[in-house]
Amino acid sequence: MERLRDDAPKYHLDLSRTVLVGHSAGGHLALLAAARGGLPAASPLHVPSPFMPRAVISLAGVGDLKTFARFISLHCGDGILERLAPPDRLAEVSPATLPPPKTPVVMVSGVLDRLVPPYVARDYARARHGKAGSVRLVDIPGAGHFDLVAPSAPAWADVRHLIEAALEAP
Repeated sequence: MERLRDDAPKYHLDLSRTVLVGHSAGGHLALLAAARGGLPAASPLHVPSPFMPRAVISLAGVGDLKTFARFISLHCGDGILERLAPPDRLAEVSPATLPPPKTPVVMVSGVLDRLVPPYVARDYARARHGKAGSVRLVDIPGAGHFDLVAPSAPAWADVRHLIEAALEAP
């Protein structure tokens, strides 16, 4: 993320219009990137002055690893959670446990998603309830996990609209 800020002048990038969008594990990483300003200084992931995007759109992303941890080995394979972080440091990679980002978050779920069902987005929003920042939940009827990123799927029009709206927001 800081590389983007460093390269912006060279490529004439307007960083005020940056929106992080990620799908599934990438949705988790987009949430984490926006929340890492709240990491403790002792964390190896801490950045003193992290780049903040205008918004984050997480497409079937996991924001609360604590509540989703029991499913990770089923979906991703054995040992993935342990490679992500040792148990005593899992909170550092779970966006729901970090101070909320100072940017709007949109959690997009396909109603028919069996890998990351809509309740996963609600778990993240519930964990953030009463904290600064905003979380918007968007459920797309008739969409499964991969429909959110398939340009040929009807759900893509909804996702594209959300991205375009975030890019145009003041």
